[in-house]
Amino acid sequence: MTGVLSAKGHAVPDRAAVRAHLRDNLRFYGAPTAVVCHLPGNAVPGTFLELGLFLQNVMLGLVARGLSSCPQFSVAGYGDVLRANLGISPDRLVVCTMAVGYADETAPVNRFVPRRAGLEEYVQWRE
Repeated sequence: MTGVLSAKGHAVPDRAAVRAHLRDNLRFYGAPTAVVCHLPGNAVPGTFLELGLFLQNVMLGLVARGLSSCPQFSVAGYGDVLRANLGISPDRLVVCTMAVGYADETAPVNRFVPRRAGLEEYVQWRE
């Protein structure tokens, strides 16, 4: 989160900056559309992979149409609130949400590019 807060102009992230960022996150960063992804409460582990692949394809399709998106796991921590306000059955597991809209290219945070781990940091080759 430090890199994102830095991109937002907070040289030294403080509690207020962190709270403001989390509030933005819970407001879907002002996006006009939010997608709520949920699965049956008894979903098997492979189902989560399928949902991830589905989301990736949705995100690629959005880019092809000139839209941006931001997948959000933290909002799923409020599954009870989402279920109650959106009429989602209590037996459904809220997995994640995704903010969808046109990126504000003038916002410094949208120019933030996180460091990507090198292949050697997460792959171990065996012969």
